[in-house]
Amino acid sequence: MGITVIAAATSIPDAFVSVKMARHGEGIISLANVIGSNIFDLLVAIPLGVLIAGSSEVDFALAVPLMLFLTFATILLFAMLRTKLVLSTVESWILLLLYVLFIAWMILETFGDMNLLRESQAA
Repeated sequence: MGITVIAAATSIPDAFVSVKMARHGEGIISLANVIGSNIFDLLVAIPLGVLIAGSSEVDFALAVPLMLFLTFATILLFAMLRTKLVLSTVESWILLLLYVLFIAWMILETFGDMNLLRESQAA
């Protein structure tokens, strides 16, 4: 949960730049800003954090569904951007809803409520 809050806080300036560029008709720059920021986080910020903090354990039982969700979201985004990199209002709402579902899932995982849901489905 803390990582989600930090990620949101560091992404707000990127969001402002992307919105400004999109309003000026520079959708490519807006998209490049988002993709570049994420690539930087994956290839620089995470490794530096691990180098500073030491090792990091990965729970594959949690990581695999998370990566599948993020892969699905990425494929969905690029499928929606097939029209000259233009998102419609409906597509934008779909992506925002997907993000809300992702945040809800992370909150449930953080507080252990997903284990309760899994146990109730198994019974």
